[in-house]
Amino acid sequence: MHNIIHYKEHYGRIAFSHVENNYSSSVKGVMAGNNVSVKGTSEDEVKKAFKDYIDELSLKENKKI
Repeated sequence: MHNIIHYKEHYGRIAFSHVENNYSSSVKGVMAGNNVSVKGTSEDEVKKAFKDYIDELSLKENKKI
């Protein structure tokens, strides 16, 4: 199972790992630079972590200006 997630200029793909019994997504996009992985016990939890990470990243970028 793979679902594409998009938020602001970032995107990722949510995947379920049967081995680790969790969901994960990598954050890719303009500001992310390096790959960052977020994990959770549900798709909704991963989507929230994805968006929270991007919002934090946006705040850091805005402080540099």
